[in-house]
Amino acid sequence: MNHKFRWPSPAVAIAIAALFFALGGGAVAASHHYVITSTKQIKPSVLAKLKGAKGPAGQSATGQVGPQGLQGPIGATGAVGAKGDTGAKGATGATGAAGSNGTNGTNGATGATGATGATGSQGIQGIQGPTGSAGATGATGTTGTTGTTGTNGSNGTQGPTGLTGSTGATGATGPQGATGPTGPSDAYYVDQYDRDLGSSGVSTTVSLTLPAGNYVLSGTVYARLSSSDPSASASFWTTIYVPQDGNYSYNLGSTTNSLTASGVHEIAIPLSGTASLTSPGSVSIVCQPSSVTTGTVIVRSELRAIRVGTLQTLHQ
Repeated sequence: MNHKFRWPSPAVAIAIAALFFALGGGAVAASHHYVITSTKQIKPSVLAKLKGAKGPAGQSATGQVGPQGLQGPIGATGAVGAKGDTGAKGATGATGAAGSNGTNGTNGATGATGATGATGSQGIQGIQGPTGSAGATGATGTTGTTGTTGTNGSNGTQGPTGLTGSTGATGATGPQGATGPTGPSDAYYVDQYDRDLGSSGVSTTVSLTLPAGNYVLSGTVYARLSSSDPSASASFWTTIYVPQDGNYSYNLGSTTNSLTASGVHEIAIPLSGTASLTSPGSVSIVCQPSSVTTGTVIVRSELRAIRVGTLQTLHQ
């Protein structure tokens, strides 16, 4: 058996180099011990110098033949082989049993009429042939023309009246309608007799409480002096007083008149005007005497109010 020299592997070479440096590395190596277990612990430049040339391939001796292994499992069935050649013809077999009668053959073409032979005896009747299959369904025929419309039948008798249905649910309340036109006018009237106004100060002689609305107002004040002294005299002011919005008022038909005992002893003062009340309120006649020399001023008042739909103001 021949053995050739084998170069050590790189790992072995590294281990030898490490051992060399460990034994002869000087004082530093004597005081420290290192165990190199990987090429990563060696500087790359040193590791490059340690790499030698590749050695020749080694040869190993052939080992002894080992014992026979166990029998393997049965393999899968192989594919069917090709068909073999036809064998030689065998010996003629024994005659088989007689077969059954075959079916009647088709009739041959009619031959030429031969000479009339002698009348033979009647043969036996043949068996009936099989029924033929049904033929295919024919195509659908074209649609025929439409026939004329028949006359209407007479009306049937009227059926009995049905039962009355249940009352339906009450419908929803409709919207409120528009305000209708103003109805007939309402008139209001009040009067008062012999009201003594004294000689000064403002006095309310008559008053009407009215609902909201539009009104045509008129009034009359009859005034006289209580004294019969021929030298008696007085001044007299009167008007129709209408409140507005609770804190404002305006006067209608205000006038100032003079009374004397020797001349005009009693006068009638007419008053008129219109008013629009946005809320219920009172309309009054207000009087105020002044410059009374003797006695007092006595009045009789009348106040009228007519409610209307619309006030139309015309200026001429």
